Amino acid sequence: GNFITDIILTATKADCALLNSGTFRSDRIHPKGEFTIRDLLTILPMVDALVVIKVTGLQLLQALENGVSKYPVKEGRFPQIAGISFGFDPTHPAGKRVGQELVKVQDQYIDPDKFYHLATKEYLALGKDG
Repeated sequence: GNFITDIILTATKADCALLNSGTFRSDRIHPKGEFTIRDLLTILPMVDALVVIKVTGLQLLQALENGVSKYPVKEGRFPQIAGISFGFDPTHPAGKRVGQELVKVQDQYIDPDKFYHLATKEYLALGKDG
């Protein structure tokens, strides 16, 4: 997942990229060597447009909270990220697991009031996974 979000981040030149784990449909570990379009389509069978949207740091924090809200249940909402590093405390109740002191965007602590350019799937940008 992070490999794909790294590619998206590079291609879009956004500040950060976020996809949900449910985007990915293969648990295969790809060996070193040739990686084909067929391999990519096995991992990402659902074609959905990529978009770059402008979000506040607060909205990004809320998206990360949503992504870890069901942890440790293995659900498709867990975030796959690039340009972001974060930690969360699974012992805290959902909605209070990700503190802003645990989140960096491009190696800078997140500012809830600042705007960031986020690359994601149109499906997620429309709020389809919470």
